[in-house]
Amino acid sequence: MLGLGLLVSGCGSRSSSATPVTEPADATVAAFCQTFGRLAPGTTLRQAAADFARVGTPAGITPGERRGYVVLVAQMRTMPDAGTAADFEAQLNGLSHGDHRDVNAFFDYVRHQCNSPAS
Repeated sequence: MLGLGLLVSGCGSRSSSATPVTEPADATVAAFCQTFGRLAPGTTLRQAAADFARVGTPAGITPGERRGYVVLVAQMRTMPDAGTAADFEAQLNGLSHGDHRDVNAFFDYVRHQCNSPAS
């Protein structure tokens, strides 16, 4: 339903840093990247969040990248199934500067790890 590349834009004041971290932190890079490849047309953000949370992040991810992942998954979980890309973009615009920075760091990690020929 929504492409992950358009999920981040702008900064605001709301923070979601208090989200408890329960997702695994020991996924292989291959398993982590395959999660993105499994996003089919019609996948809702809440469905994608459940898949991301089941797999978790690789052990080598930095603390900031991990926080960005946690913030992003938490925001995805709150979206209604009928939510649009514009709705989610508006929601992300309310993130604190620190959360926005961490989400961007997470997306940089994904682009680097999951778009390279080695992954």
